[in-house]
Amino acid sequence: MTEITMTAVPNWFNSSTDACSNGASTATQTYYSEGTTACLATSTSNVVWMDNAKKTTLNAYVQYQIYQKWFYQPNPCGTGNGVAVQFNSLSYPTTINNC
Repeated sequence: MTEITMTAVPNWFNSSTDACSNGASTATQTYYSEGTTACLATSTSNVVWMDNAKKTTLNAYVQYQIYQKWFYQPNPCGTGNGVAVQFNSLSYPTTINNC
């Protein structure tokens, strides 16, 4: 498991643009990923968990329409000021936009 930092629940955003514009000033929290780096990639190996014991996925915690929520991962992820990340119901990233 790899620790990752991104927007704290429930401070997600409704669009990629909002995440990029406001993400840097929003509270963050630590999550855990099955990926190998602290920056997410669109892969099923990047399932995001709320805990390192893999008991609660991000989707299970949020519980509703996670695919409509955007999270922000700060620099050094992506190019520029970070990335906006959107997840699917399996709790892995499906869209990552550079900010």
